[in-house]
Amino acid sequence: MNENEIKAVIEQTVNTMAELNSKLEECQKDCEAKVAEANESAQTAIDEKNAIEASVGELQAALDECKAELAAKSEEFDALWAERCELEKALNEARAKERLASLNSSLAEFSEAEKEYAKDEINAFNENPMEGDIDAIVTKINAGIGAAFKANEAAKAAEQNSVDNGDIFEEMHTSKEVVDEDIF
Repeated sequence: MNENEIKAVIEQTVNTMAELNSKLEECQKDCEAKVAEANESAQTAIDEKNAIEASVGELQAALDECKAELAAKSEEFDALWAERCELEKALNEARAKERLASLNSSLAEFSEAEKEYAKDEINAFNENPMEGDIDAIVTKINAGIGAAFKANEAAKAAEQNSVDNGDIFEEMHTSKEVVDEDIF
């Protein structure tokens, strides 16, 4: 090879190298731009993730606060419910005492013997005053008194009818004075 050919080969090699360097620089710039873009996207994703984690942390704190408030309200509700149950029990006891007092007041006018007509009902009422019926008890006593009165009246009538007075027409036909008169 001669000198011109060598110069041409060297020149061609230098041009190729320059062209390759230019393409390499261009490729490097493209790669750096893509890396910068990827880094920017990655940073945006990291920032979003951090924001989400912060939001999750805030939401978790709010949830924990709600759970604590719910637990406190639940305890308050349980205490109020227990108090309500106690008050309801006391109210039922007071109502039972009131009904017993009402029964005793209604029965005050009756004697012990008269109360015997409704003894079972009175005992049942005393066992469970909320289910008893005062009017039914009083009605049963009055019915017993009425039946006893009727039986007593029937016994008196039978007694009066059974008395031996002799002739029932005696009063009309006999006189207690003996008068001796001659009717002829």
